[in-house]
Amino acid sequence: MRSLQALTVSAVLSFTVSCVTYPVITQADAPRAATVKPTPAKAAAHETSDREVLQGWSRMTSAKGRFSASFPAPLEVKEQTLKTDTGDVDVLSYIAPTKNKEGFVSIGVSQADDLTDGLSPDVALRSAVNLVLRNYNLTLLHAEPVTVNGARDSEDSFPGRDIEAVQASSGLRFSIRFILVHDRLYELIYMRHGEKTDPYQQLLSTFELQ
Repeated sequence: MRSLQALTVSAVLSFTVSCVTYPVITQADAPRAATVKPTPAKAAAHETSDREVLQGWSRMTSAKGRFSASFPAPLEVKEQTLKTDTGDVDVLSYIAPTKNKEGFVSIGVSQADDLTDGLSPDVALRSAVNLVLRNYNLTLLHAEPVTVNGARDSEDSFPGRDIEAVQASSGLRFSIRFILVHDRLYELIYMRHGEKTDPYQQLLSTFELQ
């Protein structure tokens, strides 16, 4: 039996992948991916509101997802409820193409009463990473734990995990931050060809829990 947490990870990333238009992001245009570590943003969420937003991006707040972040336009939103053997999982997905449609950024929020099936946060996050690598045939290039601040007026912090991975069959490069907040799992994703990470850094640095 797959856990609730495993099912939600699959749902969010499946939605992100399904939104890619392959004639726009083409293998022929893709430079060979190298091992590049994403810039860490450990416990930096409280500083994000003052960061300059990239041209063509705008800030949005999701009351239901309990976060705010900057996205390029247009933004597509999908909401679904997954029926599982152990209960329902509510999944929110936000996805937008970056400049010149060179890639896609997305944030997924999965929520359930027992999202981790009793696993410790560290084990749950590692399981999420392993599931994504396995389900999408990704080769892991880099992984590290991170800590993300809670809402601006709180002193809370939450565990997360950053990964950088590549899909050999398509040449797609994935930068993903997983954040576990009580009964919610956040996935901040940048999917593209090549090494450029500016859109991912913008997504990370403007993301705030509410």
